Parts: sequence; structure tokens; C-alpha cells
Amino acid sequence: STNVMKVATTPSPAGTNSVAAPASSPVPSYSPNARLVGPRRLSIYGSRFLLPLDDVPMIGSPGASNVIVNLFDYNCHHCRQLHPILVETQRRLGDRLGIVCLPMPMDSQCNPFVPAGHATFTNSCDYARLGLAVWQANRATFPEFENWMLSSRDPPPVDQARAYASQLVGASELQSALTNQWIEQQILTACSLHQTNWQAAGGMAMPQLIIGPVISVGPLNSPNHLLVLLEKYLGIK
Repeated sequence: STNVMKVATTPSPAGTNSVAAPASSPVPSYSPNARLVGPRRLSIYGSRFLLPLDDVPMIGSPGASNVIVNLFDYNCHHCRQLHPILVETQRRLGDRLGIVCLPMPMDSQCNPFVPAGHATFTNSCDYARLGLAVWQANRATFPEFENWMLSSRDPPPVDQARAYASQLVGASELQSALTNQWIEQQILTACSLHQTNWQAAGGMAMPQLIIGPVISVGPLNSPNHLLVLLEKYLGIK
């Protein structure tokens, strides 16, 4: 069977958080089964996706003993609410947790998997490119850019975001990074991973966290809410 059992986690005010969990053991092929393979590489869906942790944006260290993945859209309200929860949880756990941050624009301009007629966000592709370009140009400034981009209720206008990115990494460095083909490849990888999750979990909702064998879909309440999931599915005490 390819049905994915959805089990409720701790109560969410919106009642929308769920975890798409494997319905049986051993872990079936439709589970993300995210696990570290060798130093600094995360395998997802049986290495269909293989993330080199030194080469993707992260909160925390690429050498962390446990790694989860956050698929987010800068325009997504719940994604924006999740960011400080991720930052605080990683701060508490230190080198026991790394979080891969993959911008996943729900925008048909750069996401070929958005169904025709589905509501999309405007400028999400531009925001994703800017975030990845900042990370490419100067990784040390990436957390500052993310915190600034995600701290308000809505994202800043694209020209403001670009101006701030230029201020952090330099205008010519930013422009050079924006022309790097890696950015488009990275966006397409995130979109493809989201589509695979969507097939496995039966839902497109964002944000999506890949935590070992499961996919958490939708908002979380607090760092403690995330810590419950990390203990349950990764054994982090």
C-alpha cells in the first residue's frame, strides 16, 4: 500500500499541523527516510535527493549529528512564523541539530510543479534567488539576511530585499552570485523535493519539515513542539 498515515502531533491552535508518517515498518519507499550517509551528506528518499551539507544553506553546522530539512516560501505566513522557532531550537541543541533551509517558491514562474489554477505567490522566485545568492556570495551574512527577511508579518518589497542583500554582500558580489546557474538548479531541486513530499503526504501545504522518516506539514506552536517531534522521530533527548 502507498497510503501515508497522518498522525496528529501536539495540539496546534489552527489544527493544521500533522506528520505524514510511514504506515508500517520497515520504512517504505514513500517515506523520506532522511538520514546522514557518510560525512556531511543527507540522503532523502533512498538517495533520490542527496544533499551535500557543505553546499546548502543551513542553520547550524554541516557537521551536526542530526539534520532536518525546512522547505519554505518567503511569502508563506506559517513559514515566516516557523523561522524563529527553528533558530531557537537549533540554538538550544547546538551541534546536535543542523537545519537545511531550502527556499521552495510556490510560484509557477520558477516552480514547474505548481498545478494550473493553483493560487501562487508573487515574487517568491525573486526572493528565493536573493536568499540563495546571499548565501553563495557570503555565507556568514546569510543568517542576518534570513532574520531580516522573515522577521516581519509580510516580506519586504523585492527592491528593498535586493538593496539589503547588496548592503550585506556587496552589489557586484550579489549580481555575480545571481547569475550562477546553481541557484536555478537549487530551486528546482527544492521544488522537486516538495512535489515528492506532496505525493507521499497527500498535501502541498507549507512549510514542510523533513524529520527522519516523516514530513511535518504546516505550522508549529513553539520550540517545545518541535522538540517533541525531534525526540519522537530522531531520538534527540
